[in-house]
Amino acid sequence: AHLWTRNTGSFTYVDTRETVSYTYSYLDIRHNNSVSIDTIMLEDLHYVGSGVLKTDYWCYNCDYYGMLYKWTFAMGLPDSYSSKLANMSGTRRGICPAGSHAPSPSEMSFSFTRSYGMYNYPYGNYSSVLNTTQVDPCWWTTGEYDATAAKAVIMDDMDSLRVVTRRKTDGCYLRCIRNK
Repeated sequence: AHLWTRNTGSFTYVDTRETVSYTYSYLDIRHNNSVSIDTIMLEDLHYVGSGVLKTDYWCYNCDYYGMLYKWTFAMGLPDSYSSKLANMSGTRRGICPAGSHAPSPSEMSFSFTRSYGMYNYPYGNYSSVLNTTQVDPCWWTTGEYDATAAKAVIMDDMDSLRVVTRRKTDGCYLRCIRNK
């Protein structure tokens, strides 16, 4: 069974697919003059699953930094959507644990500080080669830019998230949001 437990403003979730624990924290998100409370992962997803092709993800010290995924794999889509629009609407679980979903661009386009406990731990990205320097770490969202590019977010030096486009075949991290 999947378990959510409350722990001083955060939840610990045990993903029984690979028996990995993830901590989620409440975030008071202000977007377009509205406020919502979302619960987002404080760390990057480590899920691989069985029968997964090595070309769908990349790893560099994965136990610490998490996995870098292709957009199609992170969204739970066939690889054919690397070159065509998926036209998704609503929330999309993708490879997130049960009870959570991949973030939309609007869910990830907010500013936060390290006081929320969500640090910029990711170490690099994948764009034709594995970049193991902490340059432009990115997180996938469900948004698409065009047939071959999707929307991701990067964190700048001021702890603000900025929406950018990445090729769907690039590797970015994934932080899931708990369903309401």
